[in-house]
Amino acid sequence: MGKDYYKILGVGRDAEAKTIKRAYFKLVRQFSPEKDPERFQEIREAYEYLSNPSREAEDSFTVSLPNDPTAQQLYDMMCNCLKNRQNQEAIGLAERSIDLFGESEGFVYNLARAQMRAGNTGKAVKNFEKLTQRYPDQVQYRRDLAIAYQTRGYGNKALAAFRNAYERGVRDPEFLNMYSLTCNDRGAAEEGCRVLIEQIRLCKNNIRENMEYLIDAFMGRVVMAGEESSRTLEADFFAFVEDASLYIGEYEGPIAQIVEALIDIRAMVGDLDCDYFRRLIARIRKSLPNGGDQKLWENQLAAITDHQFDSDDRISQTVRDACWTFSDPFNDSTTQRFAELDLKLRMLEEWPGIRAQFQILKQDYPDYYRYFRDYAAELEQGPDVDPLRQRLLKDYIRLARQFEEAPYFRDYPERLRSLYTVSWDSGANGAYRRDGKKIGRNDPCPCGSGKKYKNCCGRN
Repeated sequence: MGKDYYKILGVGRDAEAKTIKRAYFKLVRQFSPEKDPERFQEIREAYEYLSNPSREAEDSFTVSLPNDPTAQQLYDMMCNCLKNRQNQEAIGLAERSIDLFGESEGFVYNLARAQMRAGNTGKAVKNFEKLTQRYPDQVQYRRDLAIAYQTRGYGNKALAAFRNAYERGVRDPEFLNMYSLTCNDRGAAEEGCRVLIEQIRLCKNNIRENMEYLIDAFMGRVVMAGEESSRTLEADFFAFVEDASLYIGEYEGPIAQIVEALIDIRAMVGDLDCDYFRRLIARIRKSLPNGGDQKLWENQLAAITDHQFDSDDRISQTVRDACWTFSDPFNDSTTQRFAELDLKLRMLEEWPGIRAQFQILKQDYPDYYRYFRDYAAELEQGPDVDPLRQRLLKDYIRLARQFEEAPYFRDYPERLRSLYTVSWDSGANGAYRRDGKKIGRNDPCPCGSGKKYKNCCGRN
C-alpha cells in the first residue's frame, strides 16, 4: 500500500497548496534532519509529492540534450512524469535514456530530481554532485545539492553547500528557509538569523504570495531569538503585522503561535516587554474580523500578566505563592483549605510589611487581588492580629494531622510551642492556666510530621 502523504503532513485531501506548504514548514522545524532524519525525509517526500505542480515551472531552466528527436521526446516524457508526480516512471525513463545516449545533462538532472522525490536521496546526492562538478557555473545544481545534502542528513556538507550557493546569488524562499534550518542544526544560529532576515526582506515585496514564507521566517527567528537583539526582532515583527494587516485573517493560528513562543522565550530569559506585547496583540486583533478568537487572545494577555507578576520584585514570595494557590486550586478541597491556611498564617507573620503589596495587587493585578479582598479587609480591622492567628491556627492544627508535614510549624516552630505554654492568671502565688489541651511527650506531634512530640517540635 502506498504512503498517505496527506496524513504525513496532517492535512485534508482537499488541502490547497498554501495549506500544504504551511504544514510542511511547521513540521520541518519540529523534525530536523539532525534530530530525526527518517521523519524529515518522509515529510520532505510528502511535500514534494503534494506541492503545487506549478512549482515545476520554477525549477525549469535550459539543459543540454543530445541532438536527436528521440532524446528530446524522452526528455519531455520525463518532465511530464515529474509534473504528474510519477517519480518511478521518470526514473525508469531517465535510466533508459542514459543507456541510449549517455549521461547527458538533462537526463542526469531529471534522474536526480526524480530520485529525490522518490526518497532515493543517496543516489540523488551522487547525481547532483556529478552535475555540480561538470557544470560549476550552474547555480541551480548547487542549490539542489545543498537541499539534497540536508535531506539526506549530511549536515556539515549541507551547510557548506548552502553557503556556496548563497554566495553565488541563490535567494529563492525555499532555499533560504532550508539554509536557516541547517544553520540552526549545525550551531550557526546567528548566521541562520541573518538568512531569515534576508528572506523577510525579499518576501515583503509580495506579501500576499509569500505569507507562508514570512510566517515561517519569523518563527525561525523566534526559535533562534537568543542570537539577535530582542528589540530588532520585536520591531520587525510589529512592522510585518502592520504591512500584512489585510491578510492576517487567514493566518491567525500561526501568528498566535509566534506571539506565544516569543512571550515564553522572553519571559524565560527575563526580557519580557509586557507593554510591547499588549500593543502587538491589540494591533493583530484590529486586523482580524470581530477581533479574532477572543479566548485565544485573552489567554495570551493573561499569560503576559502572569509572567509580569512572577517577575515583579515588589511582591514577596509568600504573597506570590498565595496568588498561585488561590487562583489554581488543588483538586482536593481539604488540601486546598490546608494550603490556604498555611499561606494566610505566613502572611500574618509578615504583616504589616505586606500591606503595600495588597495595594499593588489591587492596582496592577486585580484578577489576583480579588482572592485577597476579604482577607485584606480583615487584616486592616485593627493592629492586633493575634485573635485572627489563633482562629486560623485552630483549623490549621486540625487539618495538619491529615498530612505528613505542616510547613508553617516547620518554619515557625515557636508558634506551635506557644500553644502549649503555661501562664499565670494572677500574681506569683495565683492559679495558672494552660492554653490548649496538654500534650504528652510521647504523643504524636500536632504539626503532622508523624514523629513523637519530644522528638519533633517539643525538643526545645
